[in-house]
Amino acid sequence: MIFVREGDIYKVARLTTAQDNLLGIGFAATNIPVQVFEWECDNESPRLTSSAEVLQQVMKGLNEINGQLGQSYRLSKIYFLPTESAANLVYKFLTMELIKRVDRKEPFTLVKDGRVIVPMHV
Repeated sequence: MIFVREGDIYKVARLTTAQDNLLGIGFAATNIPVQVFEWECDNESPRLTSSAEVLQQVMKGLNEINGQLGQSYRLSKIYFLPTESAANLVYKFLTMELIKRVDRKEPFTLVKDGRVIVPMHV
């Protein structure tokens, strides 16, 4: 998996031979409604998932990882590609892996103005 931070958005990409997925999340200091955004993609590719499905999986992952870690992470934003499949609860898994990395203060690759700067610790 690849972990990237661009501004206040934390991203994880999982590339496999069977299924590729990209997820971005923004954290919130308080409980606020989570906004879900679709990253732009070409119009020729079929839509394989919906905002509602991704939101449901991400919130399941958030609740589960908060319980495991004894934390209270909150989200403000979710980003995804609608042309990627949500099969096998992949967005739940990606959410949990991303938050574990943040919680452990493990490095993310920093991207600024579309350019990779350096791997950085959160």
